Amino acid sequence: MTTTPEVKFCIKYLLEHGVDELNFSEVASSVSISDPEFELVEKPKSTNFYLELAEKLRKLWPSGSRQIGGKEYEWRDSAANLAKRLETLWKERLKGKNYSIDECLSVARRYLSQFENDTKYMMSVKFFIWKQKELVQSDGRIRYVVESKFADMLEGKADDDAVQNEWDELVNSENFGEGELI
Repeated sequence: MTTTPEVKFCIKYLLEHGVDELNFSEVASSVSISDPEFELVEKPKSTNFYLELAEKLRKLWPSGSRQIGGKEYEWRDSAANLAKRLETLWKERLKGKNYSIDECLSVARRYLSQFENDTKYMMSVKFFIWKQKELVQSDGRIRYVVESKFADMLEGKADDDAVQNEWDELVNSENFGEGELI
């Protein structure tokens, strides 16, 4: 398919101005353009996504604070601070991964459900999203590592779902005959 200069101009304009249509990248990639200036770059999620997710995550955590070592720590943080953490998490770790708000909230609810009876080891929402940890190396230098229970659970969700589906099929199959399930 030959592409007219007008079509090339339109595609370039839309790419440069961050058109957020779900199928635009698919349409644009179907047009053969050999110029490197038309290389498709995945657009990062909008600030609205992070803010909306932050507000919803914030509401899942209990209000108030908890005591650790004689100090009080809030369970929640402001939606703006949480949105910044989420944006950083997507830039640093979840690059190119496309999770919906519902998937994210499902993971958070699953995490919180572990602590229904005892919140002693439950993380505050900001540390659930990501936490910077200081590691002392063998040569004495300090290295900082970012840990994210949220990202771990998001990335593992597909694996967990596959394992659960496999288990359900195995348990519900009628191939056991008269034997026992061990």
